[in-house]
Amino acid sequence: MLSVTNSTGQSVDWRVELAYDDDVWALRVNDDSGVSVWERGDGEFVLRGTRSLAPGDTRTVRLRLGWGESGTRPLRCTVNGLACRLG
Repeated sequence: MLSVTNSTGQSVDWRVELAYDDDVWALRVNDDSGVSVWERGDGEFVLRGTRSLAPGDTRTVRLRLGWGESGTRPLRCTVNGLACRLG
């Protein structure tokens, strides 16, 4: 699961960048037309909301990964360029 929360006082566009081991070859968002996914290659993916998040709103999506031998936990994660919390 991935959750993005807007803790500001204004609507914001959001972009999440995830980096996995290079044997993660696919990332899909289950049943959600409000998120676009772009694969950069070598285990790197970008998710972008197709709608802005209103102040105080949270967007939660379920991710599906295709991988080889590595774990499914990202090595690196950013939201709008800032490090995100991996829990």
